[in-house]
Amino acid sequence: MSLHRLSLMCAAVALTTAVSTSSALAQTPTPPPMTAEPRAQQPDAATTIQGQLDSVDATTKTLVVKTATGMSETLRYDDATKVTGGDKGVAGLTNSKGSEVTVKFRGTGAERVATEITIRPKKS
Repeated sequence: MSLHRLSLMCAAVALTTAVSTSSALAQTPTPPPMTAEPRAQQPDAATTIQGQLDSVDATTKTLVVKTATGMSETLRYDDATKVTGGDKGVAGLTNSKGSEVTVKFRGTGAERVATEITIRPKKS
């Protein structure tokens, strides 16, 4: 084999190696699969609703808050729910209908449970 032919073959091999290496490096890596749910969907993530306390059902331990957008949001509460600004804690919720409230809750959908309810005095 001549020296010229050998040089051409080495150049071709080097060029092929360089092209295949550069295209392999140019590929974007696949991100790792997400193992955790987004924060908004985690059942323990605290979320807040503000609005007017529309109704309270002490039998089913639920309350309805009408938001500024006109939506009615139904949430559950329990004996551990902290209530501030009202009379007699959770038991005094029924006397606060029509008041502006801020409700912190955990969970999603029908499983939303109020952890803290702040009642602001009714406007006169």
